[in-house]
Amino acid sequence: MLAVVGIGAFAVAAGGDDTSDREEVLAFSEEFIELFTAYDHETFEETEAAITERSTEAFASRYRSLLGGAGFVEALRENDARATSEISVGPLVATLAEHEARTFAIVEQEVTGTQFDGPQRSRLRVEVVLVETPDGWVVSDVETT
Repeated sequence: MLAVVGIGAFAVAAGGDDTSDREEVLAFSEEFIELFTAYDHETFEETEAAITERSTEAFASRYRSLLGGAGFVEALRENDARATSEISVGPLVATLAEHEARTFAIVEQEVTGTQFDGPQRSRLRVEVVLVETPDGWVVSDVETT
């Protein structure tokens, strides 16, 4: 009887860990997706720093190289560029394994700037790959379509 109680307690504890990991992954993913899909030319350096802080070194490096350095930020400023976003679906967990997760969300994004006649609206599917470190979850890759 004691063995059955021990096994039951282990199963409940393991289930609790899965639930806790799932909740952490979803909360972290939501925060990251909101940072990643919204920006303001006046505070873009802060956004970039927040994304870098929540990423692996490899992803942060790729992200910075995609931006193309200071020229990108200057172009944002010259065009008074801003993007707002709202998650309309998700985030949802696609996979959750030990120390790795994949989530996705559907995001409604609106971009404004002097280079456009009016707001540019788009619907994005944002997939985020996360890895668990001793300090918590971080992003190792992002794909938008």
